[in-house]
Amino acid sequence: MLLKLIILMILLFAKEVSARSIEDRFPYKFIYKPEFKKGDVNSITITLIVKSAVPNFRLRNAIRDTWGNENQNIPNTNIRTVFNVGLSNATKLAMESYVFEDILQSDFQDSYWNLTAKTVMGIRWAMEMCKSSDFFLLSDDDYLILLKRIVDYLRRSGFHKNDPLYIGYFTSRRPQRERGQKWKVSYEEYPRSLYPPFVVGGAVVLSRKGLEAMSQGIAKAQYIRLEDVFLGLAAETVGLKPINLSTVSRYCIKNQLFSGKVDILKEKIMVSHGFNKASDLEPYWEKLKSQGIV
Repeated sequence: MLLKLIILMILLFAKEVSARSIEDRFPYKFIYKPEFKKGDVNSITITLIVKSAVPNFRLRNAIRDTWGNENQNIPNTNIRTVFNVGLSNATKLAMESYVFEDILQSDFQDSYWNLTAKTVMGIRWAMEMCKSSDFFLLSDDDYLILLKRIVDYLRRSGFHKNDPLYIGYFTSRRPQRERGQKWKVSYEEYPRSLYPPFVVGGAVVLSRKGLEAMSQGIAKAQYIRLEDVFLGLAAETVGLKPINLSTVSRYCIKNQLFSGKVDILKEKIMVSHGFNKASDLEPYWEKLKSQGIV
């Protein structure tokens, strides 16, 4: 009888431990899993994992030619860019993956409310495939990213891949509870009155050590559909403190740049949200090139 009890406790304990892995928590499968490209070992390596909707081929192509270009001129820096998507009825993704070798696809339905799964699968891929990457940028395909400024900031700050870094424009706010609000969360889904500090999901910078810590937190944190809040909860779980980019750079939206309300040169803008059309991104990038900003 005692032996049976001991065996039962061992089995229960093993089940509890296995349920705490990121793979068990999000047991999706990779469909397309791009290789990680190793660069100069004497340079820092930053990997861009860009959440994208499957139909957004034109926008992905614009990013390949602009801020996601792996050959852009950033001294002593290796860049790897992949696009993170789910399942869709679109039929051209196989050809795109074959041609560009940068499509990361997993077998969950590609939808807005699966952004948490998409983010986690990007982190799973990075943990498995990008052992030599120093830093990671989790972004969205409707952003403008001035990668050179981000890399310069990381270098000026003396940050290293072994520092536990979770960096971006962070906030802490109350959950939306009212019916009809876009990000409404029920008390059942999230009973607390305030979210922990979290980085806005379109521009999250992690060091290698930060990625590892975030992966551990994801396996344990309370689930919520809002992916940036979920990462904040995962970070809180493992004691990973966010570093606020707002102390050195202003967060802005595309219309503020286009209207002239924000001076991208004077205010040291690193990211801007709202570039959801290739026809906006491409000419604006050329303007930045003519000004010597990129």
